[in-house]
Amino acid sequence: MSKSNFIIWMQETSTVSSQSIKKYAFAIDSVSRELDSYGLSNEKELFDIESEEMIRKIMEHPDFIDKNKRGNNMYGAALNHLLRWKQELEVREIEDEYAYEMREFHQYLLADSDNGIRMEEAPKTTPKKIIVHGREVWFRNPRYAREALERAGYLCELDETHQLFVSKFTEENYVEAHHLIPIQFQNKYTNSLDTHANIVSICPMCHRKIHYGTFEEIQNMIKRLFHSRKARLNSSGIDLTIDELYDYYKQ
Repeated sequence: MSKSNFIIWMQETSTVSSQSIKKYAFAIDSVSRELDSYGLSNEKELFDIESEEMIRKIMEHPDFIDKNKRGNNMYGAALNHLLRWKQELEVREIEDEYAYEMREFHQYLLADSDNGIRMEEAPKTTPKKIIVHGREVWFRNPRYAREALERAGYLCELDETHQLFVSKFTEENYVEAHHLIPIQFQNKYTNSLDTHANIVSICPMCHRKIHYGTFEEIQNMIKRLFHSRKARLNSSGIDLTIDELYDYYKQ
């Protein structure tokens, strides 16, 4: 992320004038120079901050509110544009990673001739990282995904009536593998999140909703899946509370 990319995005996606775009970029630079006063001394500039929650906390800080009033709301508008940009980038990254994962999974299904399930309820070492579209991501083993779907009977674990069409790869009801604890948080765990216990079978409609729905809409989905998997997660050396899982999906 960089200021130049932000400016290009604003020019391509908004009706804001060039002069206003320059003002917003200046405003973000100005707030970046004051990160110490917001308790963010470890961050160099706003473009380095990935957490939307952290940016929102800046906007709620009394010093920022005062600065924004004195600036006729220019700073608040600038940070709202910054949040929209970061959200759009995150969606693109998820889509790229999702498309890559599905492609690798389908290639695995075409090549795999072993239909036996080898479920492993035990801690695994953390997976390696690979590069997808210039970005580092954690490797997912497509065999684990297939075995998790097969164990679930190729049904949606949130609603078994969600049967949309038959997959040409499995000749079963089409479902997708989803890591209940998002694998992007692997660095918080000493054992692998790419494990059978953490992979759930859900239909594409539920899969999209759990990625893109508001937290209020998906909270019950997360809660149901968590309670159905908690014992298995513990057996795999993965320990967390429902509140910790909620926090992952709020980010």
